[in-house]
Amino acid sequence: MRLGHGWTFPPLPSLSRSEAKALVVRAQAGDREARSHLILSHMRLVVMVAMRYRRQEDPAELIAIGIGGLMKSVDAFDVDHRDSFTAVATAWISNTILAYLKHESYRQHERLPGGALARHRGRAISPADEQDVSRLLDGLSEKESEVICLRYGVDGRPELSNAEIGRELRMNETTVRRIIRKALARMRELAA
Repeated sequence: MRLGHGWTFPPLPSLSRSEAKALVVRAQAGDREARSHLILSHMRLVVMVAMRYRRQEDPAELIAIGIGGLMKSVDAFDVDHRDSFTAVATAWISNTILAYLKHESYRQHERLPGGALARHRGRAISPADEQDVSRLLDGLSEKESEVICLRYGVDGRPELSNAEIGRELRMNETTVRRIIRKALARMRELAA
């Protein structure tokens, strides 16, 4: 089976319900060959499920995430349960992809404008970068600036979750989320 992006899989016949169950038992006992055969036999399923979400993300990325869900389903499958492995695997693949998309959507929603955050993490910051971040933060209220600095680890601080920020500043998580949303909107206006 060829999928583009360099993804190819050997064409394996579909497994019967009993064959899949037998392979799961062997895979859960540590048989790597059985695990590989089971996973490769269900690659069409991964592709089929991933293609449902292709408008939201690169299909190759979704397939990779779906493979992770398929692998988890091998370990999670209860052979004594009456559901087929394919049904359980489909649920695991879908849920893994949906969790990934939700996480990506959340990350994109909270991303700082102008690449300021990306430049602020993981490498030395140039004076121009400092000016970008400072200019954006100066356009915010003191409370908004403090929350953004805590949330994104600006000025060498560790990144905090909304709950941690709430505890530190004595406000609830909903208020923290609202402040972040408002501050990011303001920062996008300033960056434009």
